Amino acid sequence: MRAGSLRILWILGVMAAVSASVGCGSSSPSGGPGSRDGGVGDDATARTDTGSTSPLDSGSTGATDGGSTPSNDAGPSVDAGADASSKAFSGLHAVMGSLGRAGSLADKDGHAVVLHGVDESGTENFCTTWGPPAVVVSPPNGPSPLTQDGLSAMKSWGVNAVRIPLNEDCWLGINGVATSVGGANYQAPILAAINLITQTNDMYVILDLHFSAPGTTLPASEGEMPDQDHTLTFWQQVASAYKGNGSVIFDLFNEPHMSSGTLTQQFTCLLNGGADPSCAAVGISFTVEGMQDLVTAVRNEGASNLIMVSSPGYSSQLSLWPSFVPTDTLDPPNLAASWHVYDDQGGCTTDEASSATTLCSTSSLGAEAVMNAGYPIVLGETGYYSCSGTTGSTWWPFFLSWADAQGLGYFGWSWSSSNNPQLLASITPKGTSTTSFTYAPSAEGTIYQTYLGCIATKTVTPATSCTFLPSTGCE
Repeated sequence: MRAGSLRILWILGVMAAVSASVGCGSSSPSGGPGSRDGGVGDDATARTDTGSTSPLDSGSTGATDGGSTPSNDAGPSVDAGADASSKAFSGLHAVMGSLGRAGSLADKDGHAVVLHGVDESGTENFCTTWGPPAVVVSPPNGPSPLTQDGLSAMKSWGVNAVRIPLNEDCWLGINGVATSVGGANYQAPILAAINLITQTNDMYVILDLHFSAPGTTLPASEGEMPDQDHTLTFWQQVASAYKGNGSVIFDLFNEPHMSSGTLTQQFTCLLNGGADPSCAAVGISFTVEGMQDLVTAVRNEGASNLIMVSSPGYSSQLSLWPSFVPTDTLDPPNLAASWHVYDDQGGCTTDEASSATTLCSTSSLGAEAVMNAGYPIVLGETGYYSCSGTTGSTWWPFFLSWADAQGLGYFGWSWSSSNNPQLLASITPKGTSTTSFTYAPSAEGTIYQTYLGCIATKTVTPATSCTFLPSTGCE
C-alpha cells in the first residue's frame, strides 16, 4: 500500500529532478479522427483493485482461431495516414506521426481507431482469491463473469475495447497456484473470453500484466517492476498464444514504481533491467526484466501485435519516455506509450487551462514529449477518486474531451461495483439466473456512459497543440 502523502512527495521529487520545463503550446499533434490497482490504494479514499470484479467466464464460447480484427472503430472510418507502412500489419497498429504530430492507431485496412474502453478487473487475483474452483457465477461482493451480457452492456455505452489484467503466477501455474485455476485452467477461460470479445463482438482487448512478484512470492498486488524470474517467460507464452489475433494488444507492465532515484535512473532501470546500476539506485531489491528484453521476446515469438510500454510513477510520467523507448524490430515500430491519469494527477482542479498544462509539461506529466516524438498514447486507466466529488466529476469529462481532441484512446477504471473508482453501482442477476446480469452505472459510470454517448455523435476537431482546450460539447 502506498500512502497519499508519499505519492505527493514522489511527484514533487520527480518535478525537482527534471531540470528544464518545456512549454506546452508549441506541439502540433494530429488529434486523430474525431488503482486503482490491487494492493496499492493511496489512502482511505484511494482507487483500489481488490481483484473482486470480473474474472472471465469459463463457459464463454467463440471461435478459436484468434484471427479476426474488429471493424467497429470508434469515430468515423477515415484514412489514418495509411501507406505502405500501414500495410505491414495484419491488425491494430501504430501510425507514427511526423513534423511534431502525434501518432495514432489504425486497423489492418488503415482506418483510424480510437479506443474507448473499460478495465475489467478481477482476473489479476482470480486464481488466488476466488478459486478453486473456477468462478463462473458471481459470489456476494465478488467477481462478475465476463459474459455476453456484460459485453452487450459495454457496447450499449459506446465501449469498443476491454482491458484484462493478468497475474503472471496464475498464468504460469507456479508458486502454489492450484492446478484447478492455474496454468492451462487459467489460460483457457481467457482464450474463450478473448474470442468472445474480438470475434463475436468485434471489439479490441488489452492484455495487461497487472500482478507480478519475483522468486517464490505469490503476487497479491502489483509489483514494482517486471521481474527476471517470471515476466519474460510469461510474455513469451502470451505472445505465442495471441500472435495470430491482431485485435489483442500487449500492455507489458501495469504501473512501474520505484522508491528513490532520479526520473532518468528510473527510466534507465525500466528499459535495461538486469545488472544496470540504475536499478540499485532506485531501490529495487530484485533483478528487473527490462522493457527492451520484453519487446524483443514478444517479437521473437513472431507476434506483431501493438505493444504498450509504460513509464515510472505508476505509468504517469511521460516526459522522458521518448528517450527510453525500446527498439522494435518492426519498421515502423508498433509501440504506444501506456499512460494512467486520474483526477489528482490532473491537478485536482476544475481550471481547464491549468489541468492541460499539468498534462503536457515536461515538469509534470509530460504528454507533449511523446506527442512530439510521434508515438501514440493509450490511457490504460483513467477516472476520478481522490479530489472532492465536485472537482473530480467536473474534471473527468473535460479530460476525456481533451483526450479525444488529442486522438488518445482511454479506458475507465473499472467495470466493477466494488472498486474505487467504479463504473457500476450494482451487478444484479436477472431473475434467478446465475449467468445473466443487469449492470447499473454508478455516478462515475453515468458520467462515462453519458460522455461516450455524446462523443459518438460528434466530429471531433483535432487539437492544434497539447494544451488545446476542446469544445466538443461533451465535456
